[in-house]
Amino acid sequence: MAYICDNDFLAFLLLSLCSLATLIQFVVYRFFLKVLNLSENTNGQADILNKPLPSVSVIICAKNEEQNLSACLESLLKQEYPDYELIVVNDNSTDNTLEILNKFKKQYSHLRVKTLQSKDNNYIGKRYALLNGVKMARNDFLLFSDADCKAVSNLWISKMMLSRKDNTKIVLGHGPYYSNGSLLDSLFLFENTYTAIKYFSALSNANPYMCVGRNYAVERDFFIHNLNSLKNAPSLSGDDDLFVNRLSSADNTVACLDSSAYMYSESPASLIDYIKQKRRHMSAGVHYKSRDKFWLGFEFLLPISLYVAYFIGLFCTSFWPWFLTLFILKVLLQSLVFRKLFTLFDNRTPMVHIPILDLTYFILTLVIIISIKINSNVKWQ
Repeated sequence: MAYICDNDFLAFLLLSLCSLATLIQFVVYRFFLKVLNLSENTNGQADILNKPLPSVSVIICAKNEEQNLSACLESLLKQEYPDYELIVVNDNSTDNTLEILNKFKKQYSHLRVKTLQSKDNNYIGKRYALLNGVKMARNDFLLFSDADCKAVSNLWISKMMLSRKDNTKIVLGHGPYYSNGSLLDSLFLFENTYTAIKYFSALSNANPYMCVGRNYAVERDFFIHNLNSLKNAPSLSGDDDLFVNRLSSADNTVACLDSSAYMYSESPASLIDYIKQKRRHMSAGVHYKSRDKFWLGFEFLLPISLYVAYFIGLFCTSFWPWFLTLFILKVLLQSLVFRKLFTLFDNRTPMVHIPILDLTYFILTLVIIISIKINSNVKWQ
């Protein structure tokens, strides 16, 4: 049988490189598994019932969120926490957002509302709204989320604050998606969970680099003291990411992976919405520290390179049984690792779907990266 690549030396060289890359991928999966240590530490902290709790200001920025706001407010205004306020900044909404806020204000004295009528041209994205919310805050810790999110339980604030240690300035939480069971939705859930695995595993290895804006907390004085890092951020979006990337450390940042502290939201409504969302997130990533960009680039290029090598080896060389063996081993180990991690992050995607979702995710991400290189214009809402 004739193969496209009949040069045995080149085929063997490709097999050797592919074997080495597969081994490195196994090491990366072992690195991911360290997230489980964070989960154990979180659960241990949450058992300290007599731990003193700081006062908390929950901050939400809302822009034309009439479809989501009521459910969000219901979940946040009924938290079992001794001292907290909820601040909602209505950012120039043109729908019924303000009417909904006024209705809830009559029922809940700990809800405070700020309505913005114009945009300060010195700020972009939702940054101006966010800074207005911080300016209003009275309490020790700032806890951030989004208007399209819903706390999974009335213990959200408590669990986030119980995860703190004596020197904690930043608490990173998880923000999973609800699942509607569709194939496209499975891709969105995969991306959400894979992103969480990466940044929580980085924290477990003493290198926190990002968070999700719908579930993280910062000590107020620490935030105010470092406010210029947010004011001068060069990106339209990712204010939370860039703040954490510049100021978090292994000493001042902890994770809260208690499932009762997860902040849920609906997954993107369509593939177009998903692409827009990812473009916003990636536009912030280019401003990460050089070290973080290197490792994120490595973690992206390694699987892509492996898929290319597997494809060439399987269909273009006489060494295809060896490439097939490597591919099967990679898929089996990935399934074993992701089964544990997906359970932790409340993702119930069947493991048999993971290889296809994994390949689709990397191809789509590559397309989005190329699109940003061609046109980098993004906007909030």
